[in-house]
Amino acid sequence: MKRIFIFLAAAAVSAPISAQTTVGSDHDLRGKIGQQIQDYGQVCAYCHTPHKATTKNVALWNRALTGLGPYTMYYPTTHAGQSATPQPASLACLSCHDGTVALDLIVNKPSGSGNSLGGKMTGSYVLSTDLSDDHPISVDYPNAPTDFNPSPVGPKLYSNKVECASCHNPHSSQYGSFLRMSNTGSALCLACHKK
Repeated sequence: MKRIFIFLAAAAVSAPISAQTTVGSDHDLRGKIGQQIQDYGQVCAYCHTPHKATTKNVALWNRALTGLGPYTMYYPTTHAGQSATPQPASLACLSCHDGTVALDLIVNKPSGSGNSLGGKMTGSYVLSTDLSDDHPISVDYPNAPTDFNPSPVGPKLYSNKVECASCHNPHSSQYGSFLRMSNTGSALCLACHKK
């Protein structure tokens, strides 16, 4: 029993921590120059909180997921498997990337920190609330064996739905643009699409 505990403790110490890959990346919002963002001095606080999270569906989320949008989805009319609005896994991303909410507007502020300064995301990282020109999100992964691989390796599905985080890993920029895997030769695209 003692050996198992030592092994598990050693594994926990050597396991990569998400914040370590986020430090210094574009998702590290501490001390951003040129943007009006409150410096909370903590890498994770802009998205996560250890207590009083805003939803049970997104890991200890520290931003409001209500009141966002309305969004124009990829499929402008009802499409089989398309949610009418982005689901929580994508709303988490859109709570910054739609460009309508201040980056430092969080629910549970670290003690001793001030209020939001109101700086919103700008530039090419802003998707806006019109998602009709972006890859479909909150849509069921197709069961069309002629066009799609039956089980994608690399992308992550959320209750069999394609979401922003299906292709993007917000905690690692190892492959650039926070991709889950390399897209050299369209590898990420081809993990799902047969072309």
